[in-house]
Amino acid sequence: MNICWRIEYTNHPFVEKKRRKILEKALAEAVGDIENLLKVGGDSGLMLGDTGFSVESTWLPDVNKHHVAVRDVKKGDDWVASIVFNGRQTMTVEEVKNVLRSLGLHACMLRVLYSGAFSVAYDFNQVLLAAKMLENVDDVEFVLQGGGELSGYVKSRVEELRLNNVKVVDRIVSRAEVAKLLGESDVLILPLRDFGTPFLGISSKLYEYQAAGKPIICCGEGQPAEYVKETGSGVVVKPGDYEASAKAVLYLKENKDTAGKLGASGARYVKNNLSIEKIGLIMKNLLGALTQRASVRGM
Repeated sequence: MNICWRIEYTNHPFVEKKRRKILEKALAEAVGDIENLLKVGGDSGLMLGDTGFSVESTWLPDVNKHHVAVRDVKKGDDWVASIVFNGRQTMTVEEVKNVLRSLGLHACMLRVLYSGAFSVAYDFNQVLLAAKMLENVDDVEFVLQGGGELSGYVKSRVEELRLNNVKVVDRIVSRAEVAKLLGESDVLILPLRDFGTPFLGISSKLYEYQAAGKPIICCGEGQPAEYVKETGSGVVVKPGDYEASAKAVLYLKENKDTAGKLGASGARYVKNNLSIEKIGLIMKNLLGALTQRASVRGM
């Protein structure tokens, strides 16, 4: 007897194309056992071999349906997909998300983070207007963390635009907390303000963002933009262009494989070129060359 079923992905950022193929093969092989989970009262589940995925069936009496969830054990049991059986009382991804929304929760939230100073060097209006354009995309949120002279402006602008998808963390946090914020986010944004001329230097924040291994949205021109392009670590948009910023967020949200590659490229560049060890080696070689040159000259 053929079992009619399908997999619906949540568009979770951690399910890369290669792992999806592994998952789909394992599901096809175990579909009979998965269907049998529906016959068990209450909650039940199984591991999909050594794939790093598990399947969990939960009965929800309020909607009179089962939710058959696929979880990524390697990523903290994150919900990455649902299995829907034709002719059986199983929930779709959208039905599950609707239940979560009714509870005031969001599933698989894509977090866009700015972490740093609330200073005039950055155009927060560009970020907030991008957030406004995405306010109806219920699984995207923006987090702005920092402190500085523009703290009041940022908070009042959020209220003025009535943004429910923006959180402002109005305080300076420890380096450990910054690292935690970066690690928990999916996209990191650098909204450089347009002062009418291309930027000649590179913000140290770019190096910090790259080290976190997350894709960057660089709002700027000149050296920072060229650096992000050359290192393949993010998407570049013009300063002030909030529409392009919103499109960049959606692009990274809908292209998880590309987003992962951009983040990995940035982390790899920092590790290979900008670590303390690498910089120390460069300084050692430079000082050695200068010492040798001085000795040749008889100094």
